[in-house]
Order: sequence, then structure tokens, then C-alpha cells
Amino acid sequence: FFMKVIENALSKAVQEQLKDFVLSKLPWYYLNNITFKNSRSFAPAFGHVFVGDGKPISQQIKMLDLFGQVIKGKITSARAFLQLPLNQNLVGKKDPLHTDTDDPHTVFIYYVLDSDGDTVIYKNKKEWKRVTPKQGTILTFDGSLWHTAEQPTKGTRCIINFNVT
Repeated sequence: FFMKVIENALSKAVQEQLKDFVLSKLPWYYLNNITFKNSRSFAPAFGHVFVGDGKPISQQIKMLDLFGQVIKGKITSARAFLQLPLNQNLVGKKDPLHTDTDDPHTVFIYYVLDSDGDTVIYKNKKEWKRVTPKQGTILTFDGSLWHTAEQPTKGTRCIINFNVT
């Protein structure tokens, strides 16, 4: 199992350009459950799918070219998520524990801006690593590791999640 944190994965100018685009121009869609898995769980967020099942879905697909120097391999899915402290009952709680897909893959999470709402990775069903969102940082890890995110308590949590084979 591996996990790596890459700080300043993109130049500061590109980080700012990307943040502005994602927060002000990207079309967002409401999700009742950010994991897409157990529909009975309530882990609300807004999402935007760039790539699904290895196929481009979004008209904003060119934006992913910014990551070409960092993310190697075939992108099987790429999604952006925007979480806000919407429900006081969920504040500080974790989203459902999950893997993104059952197929072997590597996860890359790009943090669009600084926020609370840590990404928590588990190994052997125990919390293993915790990463606080920091603008321009990419967290990458073995996709077979169970993981989750905490709901933000203070502001916006925005990530772009890639699954790569």
C-alpha cells in the first residue's frame, strides 16, 4: 500500500486560475451522497463529472490537461466535489467509508483550496493517515485502501478526484 502527498503540484498561477474557474464557472450538480454508493446515506455535496467509465463527459474536459505532468496513466474517472457545512447534524462527521471502484486503480485527489474536512485513509480497518486540504496539493494512494472525508465545519471543501489505471 502506498500514499504520497505532493505539495504545489501545479504552479501558484495555475492553482489560482483553476480555483477561480472551478468556483465561479464550473456547472455543479447536487448529490445526495458524495460516494455514489449507498444511497441511504446522506452525505450531500455538489459534483461535476469530467470522465466516467473512461469516457469524457464534461465540456470542461480540457481543464484536466493541467494535470498531465503529475497524473500518469489512463484516467477512468475524474470528478470535482464541492462540500459546504450545509447541515449542522453532519458538521465534522465523516462521509461513508468507501473505495471509489473495485477495479485496481490509483487515486489522485487535488485540493482546489485550503479548507477543513480532512481526507482519512484506512488500513486494516483502522485510521492510518489523515490529510488536511491544502490548495495546490495532490494526495495519491492505492485505490484499494478504504477512505473517506470529513464534512467541513468552517467553509468550502473542494477537490478534484481522479481514478487512474
